[in-house]
Amino acid sequence: MNLNPSEKIKEFRLKRGFSQEQLAEISNISIRTIQRMEKGETRPKGDSLKKIAMALETTTENLLETDKKEDLGLLSLIVISGISYLIHPFLGILLPVLLWFFKKNKIINADLTGKRVINFQITWQILFFTYFVIIVYNGYPYIPYNYGISDWTIEIISKLNSSNFLKYSTLFFYLLNLLLTLYNLIRIRNEKLPKYFISFPFL
Repeated sequence: MNLNPSEKIKEFRLKRGFSQEQLAEISNISIRTIQRMEKGETRPKGDSLKKIAMALETTTENLLETDKKEDLGLLSLIVISGISYLIHPFLGILLPVLLWFFKKNKIINADLTGKRVINFQITWQILFFTYFVIIVYNGYPYIPYNYGISDWTIEIISKLNSSNFLKYSTLFFYLLNLLLTLYNLIRIRNEKLPKYFISFPFL
């Protein structure tokens, strides 16, 4: 059954476990306005709608749309698709992008969830490879130009592979990604949007 915006605000509020007073406090909107919106006496719009959406951890589109479905399983899949970096680094970006692209307009909160996962995975890739390059050039600042590129690359990789520091630091990056993914799976199951503490807003 499709819900109108007034009913959706109430539905999202109850799912977050907020009373009308709590929603009013978090959104910085008067409780009288919240009550009128939920009764359908006034239509939420403009700045008030944005504040309510932020307080309820959703988008204004989700509060206005009546044809989107809720699917926590799909949102969980978007989040967990990020750990496909374990197979290949770029899969950690590609799979979330594909899921986000095809589901962002069909599932409630798929747009925000997808963007946050993608932003984090891109950030993680940049930080990881930047760190790797810094370690390479700090540890081996002199490039033997009399070597062929392939010979030099093989030599560097073999030296890096023997470095315990590099192994442990790489493990740290991978575990950080995995732990944040698990943390956000729990948030999705609790009907909250994913939250990444290290992320640049690319989307």
